[in-house]
Amino acid sequence: MPASLVPPLFGALARVGGALVGAGLVVAALALAPRVRGLWRVALGLLVLKALGQLVVAVGVGAGWAAVPAFRIVCLHLMLLGFVTLGLVAAARAVWGAEATRGRWALAAAVGVLLASLVLLTPLWPSAWGGAWVVWAVAGCAAGPVLVAAGMAALGGAGGGRGAASLDLPRPRS
Repeated sequence: MPASLVPPLFGALARVGGALVGAGLVVAALALAPRVRGLWRVALGLLVLKALGQLVVAVGVGAGWAAVPAFRIVCLHLMLLGFVTLGLVAAARAVWGAEATRGRWALAAAVGVLLASLVLLTPLWPSAWGGAWVVWAVAGCAAGPVLVAAGMAALGGAGGGRGAASLDLPRPRS
């Protein structure tokens, strides 16, 4: 919604709420960081980046950024692709073991490349360096995590590489 359509009171409440959520996420991630390792640290780092972006927008310094769709796309991908996806893979490793998540570092690398490529869509990338190639480059980078995840599902599961279908999943309680 354009900022001009938001009543001033709601705008102020949204900024305060955004600042509290951003600060809370940073504090929680920093408190967890010493207790986790591996892919969890990468996921937490991406969560902190997203939270810092939220703080910058909430305190007004980057309020104009909130109106730029490309910055919203970056924040969305930091949260969902970066934190949630990599966090789920890290959790799967904790539950089912390393055998079930072979390729997790390739996935993390593909996610990192995709997140970095999104900068090409933002005003941070000089427009003189842009062109049609930018959209194709980002689209190509977007295929990376999908292909790696598909390979992980097809080849990386437990049971000698028979895929995710062979995982010994916990049964629902009756």
